Amino acid sequence: MITKLFKNWWLMLIKAILSVVIGLLIIINPHAMADTLMIGFALLLGLSGISLIAGAISHRVFNSEWTWWLLEGMIDLLICVIIILRPPEIANFLCVVAGLWLTLMGFIHLVTAINIQYYIYGNRIFIFSSAFLLVTGLFFLILPATGLKILMTIIGICIICYGFLQAYIAFVLKNVSVEEIGEIEDLY
Repeated sequence: MITKLFKNWWLMLIKAILSVVIGLLIIINPHAMADTLMIGFALLLGLSGISLIAGAISHRVFNSEWTWWLLEGMIDLLICVIIILRPPEIANFLCVVAGLWLTLMGFIHLVTAINIQYYIYGNRIFIFSSAFLLVTGLFFLILPATGLKILMTIIGICIICYGFLQAYIAFVLKNVSVEEIGEIEDLY
């Protein structure tokens, strides 16, 4: 008797198709998708804030630190409102913050790479990667909107690749079968 081992392979195929569609949407309109991601993040912060405030109020008798929960919940709600009111500006701001961090790390790594170049064989890769960080950081600082578009496009490409990989795995699993139930233990 031949038994199909993975009967729900089609669920993985649906996930693959959705991944490809989302990846294409990100590539087609990266700024709108960045705004959508920002609003999704804001909603998560809002839910976190509401639950923290509710938890603080309901546990104020039992927890002497309940005011910290209340404060954290209020900060979460405030950030939620700010992001919902200005998602493009917040996304660009985060690109500037990322640019500052990349520039600083690139500079520190470059100085370190130059200082240790006589002690490490193959140091050119370290120098190149440090310079790459520095240039990428400066790019994000100078053109945050373009940096955001490039970043979202890269994310879209990665999601599409993930979708194709999931589709391949789904079709492989569709064809996996065993002749006897006892052989299933051997597969794991």
